[in-house]
Formats: sequence, structure tokens, C-alpha cells
Amino acid sequence: MAWGKRQKLASRALIEGDLDLAAEYLKQDLSQPTFTPGRLSRQLMTALVQRAEQASSLGKFAFAWKDLSTASELAGPKDADEVSRQKNQLVELTIESAESMLFNAKVNHAVQLINQLACRKIMDWRADRILTIAQCLNAADELAAQGKFPGSIAQLEHAKNLQPDLPFLESRLAAGRQRELQLKELTEELQYSALKCHWSDVSRCCRKILTIAPKHQIALDAQRHCIARMKRETSIGRRATQVPDAARISVTNSFFHLDQSSSQTRSDQADTDFVTEKTVHAITEVGSFLLWVDGVGGYLVCTERVNTIGQAMPQANISIPIQGDLRRRHARLETVGGHHLIEPLGPVTVDGQRAVGPVEIKHHQTISLDGGVRLKYSQPHPLSKTARLDFVSRHRTSPWSDAILLASQAILLGPNRANHVFCPAWRFDLMLFERSGKWFCRSKERLEIDGRHADAEAEIRLDSRIVGEDFSLTLEPVFDS
Repeated sequence: MAWGKRQKLASRALIEGDLDLAAEYLKQDLSQPTFTPGRLSRQLMTALVQRAEQASSLGKFAFAWKDLSTASELAGPKDADEVSRQKNQLVELTIESAESMLFNAKVNHAVQLINQLACRKIMDWRADRILTIAQCLNAADELAAQGKFPGSIAQLEHAKNLQPDLPFLESRLAAGRQRELQLKELTEELQYSALKCHWSDVSRCCRKILTIAPKHQIALDAQRHCIARMKRETSIGRRATQVPDAARISVTNSFFHLDQSSSQTRSDQADTDFVTEKTVHAITEVGSFLLWVDGVGGYLVCTERVNTIGQAMPQANISIPIQGDLRRRHARLETVGGHHLIEPLGPVTVDGQRAVGPVEIKHHQTISLDGGVRLKYSQPHPLSKTARLDFVSRHRTSPWSDAILLASQAILLGPNRANHVFCPAWRFDLMLFERSGKWFCRSKERLEIDGRHADAEAEIRLDSRIVGEDFSLTLEPVFDS
């Protein structure tokens, strides 16, 4: 289209008020090196600036920015200052509107306005502060939905430090602290109900937890399990000794590890009260340790995500050394998403099927290795990440142990047959669990750890001796033979 015709069409569109169509015609000449803004370009630029002012006054900032961007392209040297002044005013108005929306708890709207500045690389300290506060508030909401209230409260405190005058922060902080206490009580109730196999009570606790924290993953998993379990059982609330072993609940790491951060204060106190005088390694500094339960047996506990099975040899540096005719490194066990995979490094069969690559092991499957070594894998509860390997053959580990525990955060010992370690003479359960890089033990009864009394919970280390009213056990390091 010829230049003169485009000018006529642009002039007609401008007269008719179709500024966008007029700009389209004139923009075709902007790429020409000989283009100079004329009277028509200045008229269109003025009209676009006026329309941008009207749009910004109505809160339509995206339309205002679009018009000012087009006006900036059409403006000549004499008109550039006017367009720049209008842009600066729009920036100020955008930030003021974002602050107002943030003040009224309209966080997403405030972020949208600031993003309009960010995409044009027009950011100052005020815009950065608004964006940071909004990120803190959104993170606090997400953490609260997951039941991670200490982290949520920390985000709200950070937002309060950045802008103390936000009116809704105090109420959110108070609500977060109250919900944290409620969640702690409900998780303790869930723990007790799970121990007793009271599935209707577990389901009720899950519903209450999800009311407080809708994305609480463990409550969601437990709720699904309860629904399936209650459909299968004809009598709810039966004692664990009255149901088949395979149907009994193994109180999972998840149930007893529901809200680690909420009990951080109590664990910190335990850290202060029960640090042993002698220098010993923390459990997390080693990949495995021995657990000797008096009157019950000995267990090799492996805490790593990846553990290697092989022949017990001096300086073999493997997780599960077995006295048998095996390869030095015969198989590798890996924990992935709460399940265990076995990768053959030598001949391995799972329930008679030869493994040619990484294979997921199922509950009650038998692993066969060279030399007649046979291990039975069990993970009795679908929510439990800790698994157990029992010897079907006559072989044992070196140092000697009755079974291997593939620990993931928690190990449960006690009179419930579905516990990781069944202790029929005990009255109460005892849990060993990992939190924040340390290991602790917890029980309903008063404990004595390394000769010092502990109420309910305390930190444990290698060489720790744990004694209760009707039980005793010892942790020992594994020395390479």
C-alpha cells in the first residue's frame, strides 16, 4: 500500500476514534530510515496518551501501558519528554495501587501489577519489597496447607519485618500458632489410634487434620488407607492380637513423624539434657549400626538410602556383609519413594524370577543370592518406609544379627506383632526416629538413657543404652572385621 493511502486511512481511523487501527497504519512507516513524525503522528500520540490516562484512572494499567508503548514509538524528540512523564506517573500509580491491594490482602492482584513493571524492567526498592512480601505470604499459605506451620509462621514474621503496618498479619500469625497446637494434638491422637488399629478414629483424625491443613500428605495417605482397611474389616477396633499378622497395623514412620518441627522445642531441651559426657559419633555420621534388644535379638540397622549386599570380608566397605559364598558386592538395595529396588551385581532372583535390572521388591517376597543365601523382605504397612530383611537360610551377617532393618526415619519396637521389632514382653511401644540430622527415642513410659532419666523423648547416639521398666536395649557401632 502506498504511503499516501496509508496516511489517508490512518487519518480517517483517527477521526473515527479507532486509535489502534490508525497506529497500525502509521507503524508500517516506522521502520523506514527516512521516517519523521508528522502532524498526524503527533495527533495520534496525544490521543494515545490521553486514553492511557483514562485507562490508568480506571485501574486498567495493562491497557495504559500498551497505549504509552505505542505513543513512545510514534513520538518525536520534542514529544518524548511528555511520554516519559506519563510513564513515570503510571509507574507511581501502579506501585500505589499494588500497595493498596497488598494492604487489603489482595496478594495476587498486587503481584500482577508489579509483574507489569517487571516485564518492562521498571523496578525499584518499593516494587521489590511488595514482590518479596507477596512471595512470603504465598509461601506461608502453601506451608500452612501442608501442615508445616513453623515454616509458615517464619514467612509471616519475615513479611511483618518488611512491612509492619499490614493489618492482617497479626491475625494470621495468631491463627497459625493456634493451628500448630491443634495439629500437634491431632497427630498424637492419630498415633495412638493407629497403634490400636482403631480405623474409624484414624479416619476421624485425618478429617480434622485436613480441615486444618488440606494438603497434609500423611493425613491424605492415611485416610485412603483407612477407607480401604475399613471396607475389608468386619469388626472395627479389634485388638492387634486378634487379627492375622499380615493385617495388623505397623505404626509407620509417617504416623510418628507427622510434625517434626512442631516438637522442635522439646527436642532442643532433650539435646541439652542428654548429651553424654563421652565422645561418640552421631548415628547419622555412620551408614549402619547394631541394635541389641535384650531378650529379643540383634539387628543390623542400615540408615542409608542406598545399601550394598556382599560377602563379609575385611575392609569390604559394604552395608550388609553376609557370611556366605557371595560376590564381594553382590546386589544393591535402593530406597525410592518409600519402596525398595534391588539391583543385581551378581546372580539375584526375586520369588524365583531372575533379576536382570533394578526390580522393586514387594511385601513377603524372597530374595535368593549365590551360595543358598535367602532373605525374606517385609514392609507390612503401605505407609511405612522402613523395611525388614529376615534370613530364610542359615546365613547371618557379620557382625552377627537376626535380621536387617532398612531404616527410613523411624523404627518401631514393641508388643504389636506388626512392629519392625516384635517384643512380646513389653507393655508399651518404643520408637527410634531421625529428625534434623539426629536420632531420638520416644515412649509413653519414663526412660533411662545412658544412666540419666528422660521423660518421653530424648536424643540417642551410638553406644547409647536405653532402659525402661520392662525392657532394655543398646546401640553399638559396626566395626569392620
